[in-house]
Amino acid sequence: MIDGQQRLTSISRYITNLFPLSGLRVRPELNKKRFAELDKADQRLIKTRTIRCIVIQRESHPDIRFDVFERLNQGAVRLTPQELRNSNYRGDLNKLIKELCSNKQFQKVRRVDDVDARMGDAEMVLRFFAFHLAAKAYRGFFAPFLDKYLESKMSMTEADKTAHEKVFRETVDKVDAIFDRNAFRQIDEIGKYANQVNRAIYDVVMLTFSHIPKAALEAKKAEIIESLRVLCTADEGFKDAIGRATRDKARVNTRVRL
Repeated sequence: MIDGQQRLTSISRYITNLFPLSGLRVRPELNKKRFAELDKADQRLIKTRTIRCIVIQRESHPDIRFDVFERLNQGAVRLTPQELRNSNYRGDLNKLIKELCSNKQFQKVRRVDDVDARMGDAEMVLRFFAFHLAAKAYRGFFAPFLDKYLESKMSMTEADKTAHEKVFRETVDKVDAIFDRNAFRQIDEIGKYANQVNRAIYDVVMLTFSHIPKAALEAKKAEIIESLRVLCTADEGFKDAIGRATRDKARVNTRVRL
């Protein structure tokens, strides 16, 4: 089951008298009543009600699962691509990504205090892994690129999980050492940081720092910050690569190279 499990579980628990009803605006007289306390007619109505379900096997093609999920969510709050991935590719890497989203240092450099309910932070973790470890497979199609990487890591060895966790935590620690709470943001001419995280700059910083020892970065802290400021304000190629069509393969390569 990819959606609705909590709803069905709640119905089952109510029928077995595990909790009373509450918050009903229609038929408020039923509030505070457990299933056994309902009139027989109401009990019978609940028990004989048809619940339509669509069952999708784990073996079903991912495109079919995405299509069904998209259709089910039309007219409601549409799921983000990462929320869809979370439902379709549950496994070792998905679990690790959720754990890393709770990392306080990762939250600190992004100026947040908790995980993102819509899983924007989880997509940031995933995009780092995918670009850092499988960049050659990127053809400019961003969503399928992340889909395939997460799917390929549904089952991981302990060594692979440890390696993923290690490189992410160490890289975030380096970012914290240089930028503190100003990480992943554009810098203007006077050195003021933007309020919002720029994910294109997130790519630049994370992918670059992952290859450089922390001590070497700390020794050049002021120069690194100044260099990023110059790129953000005076380099037209860099500004273009972080400002529009940021998922274009050429722009990804350009901003990381610069």
